[in-house]
Amino acid sequence: MRAIFIFYKYLREILEVRNVSNITYEGEIMYEQTEKLNPDLLAKVNAIQSHVNDAKANLSATYDTSKAEIRSKVDAAKAKLNKQKARAEQAKDDFEARAGRKIDEIKARIGAKKEEHATKKAFTNAEDAEDYAAACLDMAIAAVAEADVACLLAVDARLDAEDRPSNT
Repeated sequence: MRAIFIFYKYLREILEVRNVSNITYEGEIMYEQTEKLNPDLLAKVNAIQSHVNDAKANLSATYDTSKAEIRSKVDAAKAKLNKQKARAEQAKDDFEARAGRKIDEIKARIGAKKEEHATKKAFTNAEDAEDYAAACLDMAIAAVAEADVACLLAVDARLDAEDRPSNT
């Protein structure tokens, strides 16, 4: 369209130099002083007008063709976009399913580790309780032995006290 405008502007300048007035561009060239134009120039102007009309027709046809081509390209692009969206949605669903399975596996491993830890903790607690009981029994045995020694010392002290002459 820009080329036609430039061409029209150039044609207008030529015709103004030749003293042709009231030229407008609305599909046809109108002029008042056709008698002033020499036949050669009039033939060139008519040829140019014919060329402009052909260019307009071609431009209109190209526009309609381009419009149809663009519409088909837009439809193809939309179809491609919808296909890519569906593929992306499928990939997202696959990812979420894989992530869900992975999360379940991790939870199962954590549960197993917790159970293993709880079992180890229970055994450790049992061993600590047994060690505590053994220590208490050792202390009880030591206390009994000390009590036995204390009893013997008490008996010895009593016997010693009785063997001594009394001052009373």
